Amino acid sequence: YLNGLNLIGLKRRGFSNEAIQQLMDIYQKLFEEDRNTPLVERIHKVEVSFKNNPNVAALLEFIRFDSKR
Repeated sequence: YLNGLNLIGLKRRGFSNEAIQQLMDIYQKLFEEDRNTPLVERIHKVEVSFKNNPNVAALLEFIRFDSKR
């Protein structure tokens, strides 16, 4: 069950307000908008739209990583 981003952790790690807002927007695109579209497609759309953003790349890598979270 996913409930949102760890905003306090992001701030403690030194993420700017702009970077946090962008990650929140991406989270919304991935998990709250258009739930009828497969997650793989939503990930691809975000990846294409933000391909030069290292924070987005890290988030998508985390989502793709197969683990028992």
